[in-house]
Amino acid sequence: MELRVGLEVQCPHCGSWHRLVGPTLVTTTADKNFLYFECPTRGGRLFAGQVGDVVSRFPVRQPT
Repeated sequence: MELRVGLEVQCPHCGSWHRLVGPTLVTTTADKNFLYFECPTRGGRLFAGQVGDVVSRFPVRQPT
């Protein structure tokens, strides 16, 4: 499954599922493709991959 905004990833820190979001501040052309998720347990944004990646760093699913 290709990564995109709106999918959910399983967090390696808390085990919960978090929604992928795009960058809030784009400073370079590459930045617009970065995907992140926020973990309330760990705090802050965590990098999940890039739009269109087929291989994810974490388990991915459609939102439930």
